[in-house]
Amino acid sequence: MKIIHLNTFDIAGGAARAAYRLHEGLLKIGKESQVLSLYKTSSDHHVLEYPLDKSLNNSDFNYSNYIQKYYINHNRTPISNTLFSLGYSGFNVAELESIVSSDIINLHWITSGFLSPLTVKKILDLGKPVVWTLHDMWSFTGGCHYTAGCQGYESNCLNCPQISEDIFNLPSYLLKEKIEYFNHSHLTIVTPSQWLAKCAKKSQVFQNHRIEVIPYSLDTNIFQPIDKLEAKSKLQFNLHDIILLVGAVTGKEKRKGFLELINSLKLCQNNHLFAELTKNNILKICCFGEPNDEFQNLGITVISFGNINSDQELTLIYSAADIFILPSLEDNFPNTMLESMSCGTPVIAFDIGGIPDLIKDQVSGSIVPYNSIELMSEKIIQLISDRALCARMGKKSREIITKNYHLSVQANNYLQLYQELINNPPININQYSSSSNNDFNQNNRGIYFDKIYGDLVLFSMEKELKITLEKLHQTEVKLRETENIASQYQQTITAMKSSKFWSLREKWFNFKKTFGLPTNED
Repeated sequence: MKIIHLNTFDIAGGAARAAYRLHEGLLKIGKESQVLSLYKTSSDHHVLEYPLDKSLNNSDFNYSNYIQKYYINHNRTPISNTLFSLGYSGFNVAELESIVSSDIINLHWITSGFLSPLTVKKILDLGKPVVWTLHDMWSFTGGCHYTAGCQGYESNCLNCPQISEDIFNLPSYLLKEKIEYFNHSHLTIVTPSQWLAKCAKKSQVFQNHRIEVIPYSLDTNIFQPIDKLEAKSKLQFNLHDIILLVGAVTGKEKRKGFLELINSLKLCQNNHLFAELTKNNILKICCFGEPNDEFQNLGITVISFGNINSDQELTLIYSAADIFILPSLEDNFPNTMLESMSCGTPVIAFDIGGIPDLIKDQVSGSIVPYNSIELMSEKIIQLISDRALCARMGKKSREIITKNYHLSVQANNYLQLYQELINNPPININQYSSSSNNDFNQNNRGIYFDKIYGDLVLFSMEKELKITLEKLHQTEVKLRETENIASQYQQTITAMKSSKFWSLREKWFNFKKTFGLPTNED
């Protein structure tokens, strides 16, 4: 059985790490697995990089980038700053030998320039079994990766709350395209969490598809507990320090909940023990990834490890921590949750997404009702106060991960699904409209997106011009301010030169020059 995974990045980012771990698991159980990525940074010879022809100047790609930047990125509402992807343009990989020769095609996170809804359809039309592992909500929405509570994907994605000025109903058109192109009998959906499976089942895109839940995994031989005192010593902490660990690619992303965590920590400071530990610099907040700037205003020692690319370094950091706090307000099945628990460090998290699938409250961690900062602070103080409970939760966490979430468990679950799909191929019923059979225009734009493409490009170019003119105006204002300041200085200098002091100064310098004495004019 030849399996190929498609992901925009091979190992960069949470979705890529999750997809790559599945690939690793399949290799470990002796299966033939490859990864096809748009951007490769690993040295794994099983990872193929899409052969980009960088000499080509594809105007369609350039204009799609205009739309992404000016119709979407510069046109967002305050409700969310999580990625919102146009999904165009995309490469047609269906004719690559690595795709044609595969028995199973497993899609993962394929947006940001790799595949588009139309080029996904071209893969589906090969007639091979296709599994799509969802790592967020993009595949069944009008472009958002997380909906910020909106349920528009269950109907038509009109009046998108994340786009400020949506005069062309772009999310609605993109949703229509996904409904049309992904409605295919060869496509099976896999989600890592029960929550994402329920969302997909309610969606207009995947409501009629088979949906399976197979959680993520990780290498438990890498992510394994290191003695806490040893780990703290290696990271140059004091052995009695209490480490609260947080981590995300960026703590500035609203759905990651760092502001809610900061408010919880402020409440913790009303507790006598917490305040004493903070005052004596025993309690410390550690962060990997980009921290939220507001941490610096808490009056608590904050240590940032920056971006960590080594699993071994991450293991040491997780092991040194006493508690991992995961304040996400929207999330699927966070890798950080798996990693921390595998290292024997209990997790405190909100009751959202796939988190309750793994954490059992007061057994393997602490679950807090959504956005309850008061209860979050109580759980933090509880585990700081009761170190024995903290240790028991950490031990139980490790037991759960090693039993149910190591690489071979996930790999065998996928293998069972793959084998079933190969042995029982679906009857190829043409479920999509006849109009979609003639939509392979030379620019790889879908039929619905193509209807508003020209208007979107013009709007985006006008938006760019407006932003450029605003920047030019601001530059002109600053230039005038600078000229006024320079004029004032010049007037001051002129006034000084006409003063008696300046006249005496000039005579004094001339006198010193006559006798060859230094004047220090320079």
